[in-house]
Amino acid sequence: MQRQPASPSWAGPEHILGLPRHSSAPLTSAPQRPSAVPTPAEAPKLLRYQCSRCLKVFTRSSALQSHILVHTGDRPFVCPHSSCSKSFNVKSNMNRHFKTHKQLGLRRGST
Repeated sequence: MQRQPASPSWAGPEHILGLPRHSSAPLTSAPQRPSAVPTPAEAPKLLRYQCSRCLKVFTRSSALQSHILVHTGDRPFVCPHSSCSKSFNVKSNMNRHFKTHKQLGLRRGST
């Protein structure tokens, strides 16, 4: 039987368990779960809303409702600018677009 070399004095439990040791990782007594991964008990309540078309999962029903517009092609948010007929499936995208009209107006007015 071969004898393994003694672990350095700085080695934490990760080294003893054969896990990689990174300088930014805290020394802990047991490997921790990444915070983005829910425990089995948390999973049912966190991942409740699933798209029936692509099976993408959401934690909020409103996020699923917005996502479904991608599949249906509906664009319920129309630019309120009088000379624009662009429409969007997400309100924040329409708001971002609408700001371009204000910026264009400022540019035109300053020249």
